[in-house]
Amino acid sequence: MSNSGELMTLRGATDGLALTGTVTLTSDLLQAAIASLRIPRGGIVKIWGYRISGAKVRMDVNFKKLTASPDVPIETMSFDPALDSSIHLEKRKPIIVRGIGGQETISIGWTQGVAALSYIDVDIEITTPA
Repeated sequence: MSNSGELMTLRGATDGLALTGTVTLTSDLLQAAIASLRIPRGGIVKIWGYRISGAKVRMDVNFKKLTASPDVPIETMSFDPALDSSIHLEKRKPIIVRGIGGQETISIGWTQGVAALSYIDVDIEITTPA
């Protein structure tokens, strides 16, 4: 059984107005901006790395099993420009999220103490069943 995989960078930003929210993600491979990415049944999403810049922020990669279920944080990333000009992390072992039933999604939420613009790029690989 062979699988086909697609590498892409998802880009997004906080809205600069609210203290919490969900990042709207864009990519040259997407036809429209998305708030969450649905994982195909039998598919796998691997998060290989991310870059955060802008204002102080905590970003969470959230997993949701079904439409009505709550978001579950699977990775938390904190950024403070007083400590770093940007944060860049590439993972030798990626975060792996599996699509068992085809209704699972991942999204990126943010929390800030003061509303301001922060930016994130997330490098992912989506593998779908052959």
